[in-house]
Amino acid sequence: MVVGGGISGSEAAAKAAFQISNAKYGPMENTERGNRKVYHVLSRPFYCLPRYLPLDPYSPDKQDYNIAPTFLPLDACMYNLTRRLEGPITHMHGRMPPERALKSHQFIRFMLGGDQRDLGYPELVYNQQQ
Repeated sequence: MVVGGGISGSEAAAKAAFQISNAKYGPMENTERGNRKVYHVLSRPFYCLPRYLPLDPYSPDKQDYNIAPTFLPLDACMYNLTRRLEGPITHMHGRMPPERALKSHQFIRFMLGGDQRDLGYPELVYNQQQ
C-alpha cells in the first residue's frame, strides 16, 4: 500500500505495479510476485505517464482507438506547440484557468486511451464532481 498522491508516492506505486506486471507477464514468470496488488491511496486523480506516449492513439477514420499507434518520447508529445492556447505565451501566477486545465486534462486522457473504465475499478474513472 502506498499512501500519498504527490510525485514520489505516485511514482512508487507505478514502479511497484510495473514490477508486479513484469513478474506476471514477463519472460521469466514469477507467480508469487505476479499475484500481488498495489493499493494507492490518494485524495484526487493523478496521472502516471510512461516514458513513451502514442502520437496517434485515436483514429478518426475508423472512429475508434488505433491498435498500432506510433510512439514518441514523452517530451515530444507533451511539448507539441500545436496544442497550446491562442494568444501570446505568458507566465502564469496563481491558479490555472479552467479552460486550460480542461484542455490539459483532455489531452492526457486522450494519450492514455480513454478514462480507464476498462480496468474494472470505478475509482479510476474521472468524475467532474470529485
